[in-house]
Amino acid sequence: MIFKLVFLFFSSFLSAQSFEFSLEKNISGIKNKLKYEKVNEINFDAKNLNKDYRIALNIKNDSQANFTAMVIRYSFKLNMSKNDRNFQTISLFASSIRVSEIKKGGSKQIYIYDIKNIFPEMKRFLDAGYKPVEIILETMKEPRKNEDVVAYSAQFPIK
Repeated sequence: MIFKLVFLFFSSFLSAQSFEFSLEKNISGIKNKLKYEKVNEINFDAKNLNKDYRIALNIKNDSQANFTAMVIRYSFKLNMSKNDRNFQTISLFASSIRVSEIKKGGSKQIYIYDIKNIFPEMKRFLDAGYKPVEIILETMKEPRKNEDVVAYSAQFPIK
């Protein structure tokens, strides 16, 4: 997996937080006892529309203050190929998640299950002759007064 860090502005806030992404797949057959393990790629089956994935997002707070009432915005895009050419879609799904608090020096793991919403879009492109290559997740912490915007991006390969 390739991770890119995009800085929209520079400040001391940049060293105060970091996002770490990992892709996880449900490996249990029992719906009431879900068990996930880390994987490196998405096995996409257009006939089954596999929806057993989630993205674990670990947010670290390295600042000297608590983060409170944070909103993390995120969106999904696709990298695709057709006839030896590569294409990138616009954002196909966007949402946000609220994080109540992260203590100074602490971290919090949240899960994004909305990756399942991109699978029907992948099938539409596949039916049109495109080959999905990777899912791109773009995230950012919603800005507040006296804070700069920082955006993070992660790519998850599709097999």
